[in-house]
Amino acid sequence: MNKIQLVDSFIQILQLVSLEDTLITSDMLLSDIVSEEGVDDLDFELAVICFEATHKVVLDYTLGEDQNNDESLTLSDLIESHLVMNHPDISDSMFIAKRFIYFRDALFSSLRGHEE
Repeated sequence: MNKIQLVDSFIQILQLVSLEDTLITSDMLLSDIVSEEGVDDLDFELAVICFEATHKVVLDYTLGEDQNNDESLTLSDLIESHLVMNHPDISDSMFIAKRFIYFRDALFSSLRGHEE
């Protein structure tokens, strides 16, 4: 798949997993996508996990950790600059299961944060 097809696939996955009825385009900034008006961070992370599992790739990025983070990127830029197609984890037979464990851990962490 070429990068345009991968971006389109990510958008379709994000719109599928998100409970919001948000129109997402490849040229939108991540800060606009993952926002009060867009999709929440857990929906975004679920979309990343599904995208990685679907295409057996890794999106190697961090979101929201400092002022100079990837939120200033567009969705297209994110995939262009952070897509790793030959990551060592991909050859692991437990790749998909481990990706969903990452999501589960993020979900539980988020739920614990809402209880406090």
